[in-house]
This record gives sequence, structure tokens and C-alpha cells, in this order.
Amino acid sequence: VVAVCMLAYNHEPYIAQAIEGVIKQQTNFKFKLIIGEDCSTDNTRLICENYAFKYPDVIELLPLATNLGMSKNFKRTLAACKGNYTAVCEGDDYWTDEYKLQKQVDFLNANPDFIICYHKVEILDTNNILHNDFLERNSEKLETNVYDLITVGNYMHTCSVMYRNIAAYFPDQSFNHILNDYFLWVWLAQFGKIKKLPDLMAVYRYGVGVYASLSTAKQGIISQQTRKNMLTALKDPTLIRLLELRLDNYRMQTLPHSLRTIENLDSIYDKSVLASKASSKVLLQALLLKLKNIV
Repeated sequence: VVAVCMLAYNHEPYIAQAIEGVIKQQTNFKFKLIIGEDCSTDNTRLICENYAFKYPDVIELLPLATNLGMSKNFKRTLAACKGNYTAVCEGDDYWTDEYKLQKQVDFLNANPDFIICYHKVEILDTNNILHNDFLERNSEKLETNVYDLITVGNYMHTCSVMYRNIAAYFPDQSFNHILNDYFLWVWLAQFGKIKKLPDLMAVYRYGVGVYASLSTAKQGIISQQTRKNMLTALKDPTLIRLLELRLDNYRMQTLPHSLRTIENLDSIYDKSVLASKASSKVLLQALLLKLKNIV
């Protein structure tokens, strides 16, 4: 019924805890842990092999002879997840509630109009201290949709997500960047609603992943590139327009301060704005930047 997608690369200090959190799940259905091991240079593969040997009915290990990289490894591991539902847990995160899978399956079974179900997590910092989720962007709403995902950004920790496996494929653009998960959530959310369960059922390790190690500026660039890729994959004109507005808003924040007086770059074409929002010199600068694809 459920496939659990786990990526593993140089996760030697963490992978055993991640696997244990899955194999300890108490369910009234079958589940399979699919581990995409990406030719680690430490003992990650050996640990995974030992678990796969010990639990052959639960664990399927997908080893590699050469390193693929995170995106391609994610793509091939997801492709091996054949259950009615797919849950995700990175090799450096872990689950803490042994009924996590059961709770999420029960909800999705009872609510066919929902495509994704996620839950609360705790954050483990690099000093091994647990915190309440200080990264959460959506703390109030328990039911959301694709418009919230695009407007707010990714508010679901990967280790908390389970989705209904209805897509015959994911767009190739899903795997062209680091933020594969965010793209996939948006793609899936076109087909149903999103539910947040109040239960605290997993731990996200802060500061150990590829994205977390990047500077804020680089994270911003990657986030916007992800949204650009979405533009080429989505079909709904309303979603496309919303994404375009998000991109414009980001570009606005990166403009020189003198240009930020224009509240909406599209409004520079409105003659009523020409006299009220900025000088002609500032507007000319904005237009030139836009023509150069800098704005």
C-alpha cells in the first residue's frame, strides 16, 4: 500500500536512525522502504546493506556503481515507489511516531479529495538540540491548496509528507534543481487539497543538507529557478500568472533601492502611475532593466 522513498548519500552518522524510524512503523497494511543509495564515499551503503539483509521483506536497496547526484537519484528512487501512497524521509531525518504511516493512510483513505498529507516536525540543530519548528511558514491553516504553496513557498518538511500516488509521471523539470520536493508538491497539489495533521511525528536535521549549506542569496536564486521551471510544466493560466507575480516580487526585492518605489512593476505601463509613483528617470531605469531581463 505504501512506499517510503529514502535518499542516502554520505549519511553514515544518520542513516541507521532514519531506517529504524521506518521499520518500526505499526500498520495494518504492508509498506516498503525504497533506499536510493547514491554511491556514498563513507559507510552509508554498508549500513544500508546490513539493514536490507536483515529486513528483506521491508527494505529494497537501490545501489549504484557511480554517483548520480541528488536530483537524478531522487527521480529513479521515486520511480521505484509503486504503492498507492508514497511517503518520503531523507537519510538524515527520522520519524518519531511509530503510527505515523497509519495515521496518514487513514486520513487519505477517508478523504479522497486530498492529495497530500503532512504533519508537524521538530528541528534538530547541529548541536543536537531539539527545537520547535522555527522554519514553518504555515502555522495556522490545516487545509491548504496549490495556491498557498505558490504564494507562501514550501511549508512542508519532506520527512512529513505522504502523497496519493496518482501521477503516472512527474515532469522532467521536477528534477532539474535542488528543490525537487517543492516542485513535486506544487505539481501534485493541482489534483487535490493539502492537509496538515497536528501530530508531531518526525525530526528534521537543520544545517546538514545541500540546500541548508548554501548562503541566503544562493537559496533565493535556486528558489526562483525552481519557480521558473514550474512555469514550463504547469498548464493552468491562473497558476502560471501567480507564479509570474511571485517571480516579479522577488526581482523587485533585488532591485536597487531607488527602483523599489514602484509597487508593482507591471504598473509602470499605467499612465496614472507615471506621475505619482516615481520620476521619469527611475521609470526609465526600470524599463531598461526589464528589457535586459534583470528585472
